Amino acid sequence: MTHSFWTIVEFENDFAACFQEMIKLTQLRGKLKVLVTYDYPYKDNPGTKNDWVEIARRNWRSIIRDAHSHLPEPGVEYLLAIGQLSNTESKGSNPDMTWYFTSLSTSLSEGFKDTEVKISSNQ
Repeated sequence: MTHSFWTIVEFENDFAACFQEMIKLTQLRGKLKVLVTYDYPYKDNPGTKNDWVEIARRNWRSIIRDAHSHLPEPGVEYLLAIGQLSNTESKGSNPDMTWYFTSLSTSLSEGFKDTEVKISSNQ
């Protein structure tokens, strides 16, 4: 018996573990699959935080395309939402938050439609 859902949402607080949730979402059947995760600033190496967003986006696309090649699931919308806090020391208790959204739609006839959006709280 196959179960199917309209919307599946996964939250992962550990950015380094979000790839496991990406794989899990490709194994479940649904029309909208959402992963929300957070990338916190690192004091040791603050210049690399945007690299992590790009790595996550690249892996997200790769995991979905690979899963789709083995078990096509047309008409599905994937949404990756990454919240990234600014350096909290400079803003005190009210840090800036930037959200990075990546949407990937699957279609057998048109292939993949890929969209990226960035929204910052300081804009």
